[in-house]
Amino acid sequence: MAVTAVLPSQVLANGASDGDLLTVQADGSVAFEAPAGGGGGIGGSTGARDNAVLRADGTDGDTLQDSNWDIPDIYTASPNATVNHLSMQATGNTTNVSVSIVPKGTGSFSLAVPDGTTTGGNVRGSQAVDLQLLRHVNTAVASGAYAVAAGGENTASGYGSIAYGIRNLVTSQYGLGLGLNNTVSGYAAVAIGRGLVADRNGVTAFGADAFGLTRLQHIACCMRGTTTDGTTQVELTIPSQSSRLSLVAGTVMTINIKIVGSRDDGSAVAIYERQYAAKRVGSASSEIQAPVTIGTDVAAGTSMTLDVDDTNDAIRLRVVGVTSQTWKWRAFVLGGEFAY
Repeated sequence: MAVTAVLPSQVLANGASDGDLLTVQADGSVAFEAPAGGGGGIGGSTGARDNAVLRADGTDGDTLQDSNWDIPDIYTASPNATVNHLSMQATGNTTNVSVSIVPKGTGSFSLAVPDGTTTGGNVRGSQAVDLQLLRHVNTAVASGAYAVAAGGENTASGYGSIAYGIRNLVTSQYGLGLGLNNTVSGYAAVAIGRGLVADRNGVTAFGADAFGLTRLQHIACCMRGTTTDGTTQVELTIPSQSSRLSLVAGTVMTINIKIVGSRDDGSAVAIYERQYAAKRVGSASSEIQAPVTIGTDVAAGTSMTLDVDDTNDAIRLRVVGVTSQTWKWRAFVLGGEFAY
């Protein structure tokens, strides 16, 4: 039922207290009353400290009190005269006070509200962290679960991926892109520098894409394997999903590789070091330079072979151990590649 009340221009509040509310009684009359606890009204002080942010207090949030956050007046003097600055500052009884902004459940944290455009970007991934204020496309966000994007125009869409810098595209699980305009698609691959491509599982690309040349970059990775006899050739692979050191069509690769094998009780160790080069033209992969021995081999009864696997378009490293012995093998690869 609609009720129209006509009040005089001045209401005399005889007997009323500061903060009382003017309420309608059951008989239609009006009266000043103190707010009822839990009734939805907010009473209490308007704050006892300058610049304090007020917060609701009490079981039903029916009173106001100062929080430990301050919002000072906007900074307009130099060096903030051109771009004024606003801040929230923590206070407390201790010399040092830590702060947190805590999402609920599996929610993400971002510096913009997702809106599907380049302004706010797409929805972020589960428990992702997006510290970006600039986007060139709406997908330039930390959209992967547990992903992190920081800087500007980065995309971290892989599970647990990290994109840091400017316009890095990291789409693989556990991939890392650090720098400018890097592309990471290999599982647990890493690109550190500018204009690099890390598309092999478990391989790191680093350096700078000089003069706009594609794939002008250093590469590094580790390989592993185990032998248990003295006859079977075992191929060493990159730990990330047992991957090979692949050759990309239209590229040349040169590497230095150190191979170390150890018997499982440590009683014998084998060491080899080689320089090697290979290329891939279309679908054909081939050796450019036969393996060159660096230093002196310590074979300890083992052997190794380094060549090109044209079937799988990869540089292949195979080792043979010792009869009735278990050997663990590791290889450390450092090289470079470029597109011709």
